[in-house]
Amino acid sequence: MEELKTELAHGKSQLYLAGVVKITEDTFEEEQTSKNGYTYLRTVFSVKVGEERSIWVSMMGGYSKGNPIIYTFSKKNESLQVNWKTRENSQVLEQVADYALYKIALEKDKEGKLITKKFVSQYDAINYLKEHLEDGMNVVIGAEAKYSLYNDDVQRQFEIKTLALDEGYTDKKKVKHEHRDPAARLSQTYLIEEDSISENYEEELEENGVTTINAYVPQYLGKVDGKEIKKVVALPQQFTVRVKDDNVDGAKALVGSVMKPESSDVVREISMRMNILDGYSTSQVQLEEDDVPDEVKQLIEIGVMSLDDVKREIYVSGDRVSETTFSSIMLDKESRKILKEDKYDVSVLTMPIVDGEETVADDDTSWLSDDEDDDDQVDFNFD
Repeated sequence: MEELKTELAHGKSQLYLAGVVKITEDTFEEEQTSKNGYTYLRTVFSVKVGEERSIWVSMMGGYSKGNPIIYTFSKKNESLQVNWKTRENSQVLEQVADYALYKIALEKDKEGKLITKKFVSQYDAINYLKEHLEDGMNVVIGAEAKYSLYNDDVQRQFEIKTLALDEGYTDKKKVKHEHRDPAARLSQTYLIEEDSISENYEEELEENGVTTINAYVPQYLGKVDGKEIKKVVALPQQFTVRVKDDNVDGAKALVGSVMKPESSDVVREISMRMNILDGYSTSQVQLEEDDVPDEVKQLIEIGVMSLDDVKREIYVSGDRVSETTFSSIMLDKESRKILKEDKYDVSVLTMPIVDGEETVADDDTSWLSDDEDDDDQVDFNFD
């Protein structure tokens, strides 16, 4: 085994999202300026990806009046500074790395082909979305999962990088689909130590069909609780493994042979695809018209609501649930090997001290994914 690393590196952290946009009067905030002179715009909206399931995505960006510079990357993958006044210049755009641009495709040309708008700053992308994104649109979104730490609480946000009108697709059988299936799939690199996995995971899978993995994600943090850190750190992030198709033995092999590191002295790095399940818990409601209040009956009689609409309103009153659940192991595109490695020393899981204070806070191949990557199915380059 090679010498274990003691400094964390970035990993994969990308969300593929297909669904229906919900726009309200509060979706696009007015321009704001912070105390230190940073002027910015921000938008947050939800995308419905299933019955009673929605994922929230966001975008925020602007400039400092005292130093109007956009910090980005060139096509040579080098740091690049763009003057705020020249950010929309075509020659400037040509210098910026494609992955560093924000791309929106909502308008069509005379031939009915989507027009791609590219932006150096989220500020301009937000203004464009405000003008062209409408409630009820079917869209496909590529976002980055960003994790932050505040008062020992780890939060996850999905920041939009690309957004396009969903025009459907033609499958391998040449069947045309009007829209893509609603989905929220996360491609994420996790860090797993021996203690991340329950000692009783086999019994949990046998009896309950699910076990929870107390993993970590590598995330760059500039500051923690206002203190400068500028370091990639390991932040706690749970996910679940559920038994599929009654294959309990397969689930055991997945956890014990694929996810679990070979010894207690190492941290395994492994990249996986996850399904994001955000929504409300529901229960079957036995509801007849006699159970409906008179004022609601009137709405049903005039056609404003139906009995099914009333049932949905009752469903939504359930408890909020959020779960990140295992979907498949990611494979190297060339070698087709599992993207896993016992790579790090366990010390990487300890939060660094800032300003003298602690800031914390046999493989079963049936689990491998032979499906095409989501970003192969959707042209996120929009070219």
